Amino acid sequence: MVKYIRTLFVLAYLLVSCYAFAQKDSSEELSLFLSGIEPYEYKSADSRDPFMRLVDSTGRILIWKKETNVLDWSLEGIILDEQGGDSYAIINGEILREGESMDSFTVTRIEKNKAMIEKSGQIYTLELVVELPQEAEEEDAE
Repeated sequence: MVKYIRTLFVLAYLLVSCYAFAQKDSSEELSLFLSGIEPYEYKSADSRDPFMRLVDSTGRILIWKKETNVLDWSLEGIILDEQGGDSYAIINGEILREGESMDSFTVTRIEKNKAMIEKSGQIYTLELVVELPQEAEEEDAE
């Protein structure tokens, strides 16, 4: 019987402690809300989490690399050799020829105003966007 009462007492103590702890967290959030201060929420924006380990338990360096998306790619320029020589595409500041790869994407074809890239059998087209200077746009409008 004494053992049963002790167990019941310990369970009641744990229940009250958990309830008090939960009240403490919600009261802190309530006081922040009433004071007009919003709690800070970390947004990684596809960056490495600063709390993520850089080495594993054996001491080997862990490499974190952001998975690139085709939407992150921008065709900035084309150097086209119409005689059949090497043509180049400038993609995100990198100069690439047909067949060269970057971040698991491969340049498959380069044309006058576009370049085709391939990843896992899927082909994507990057269009070259030509931006006119502000003055030229105003002259065209008149």
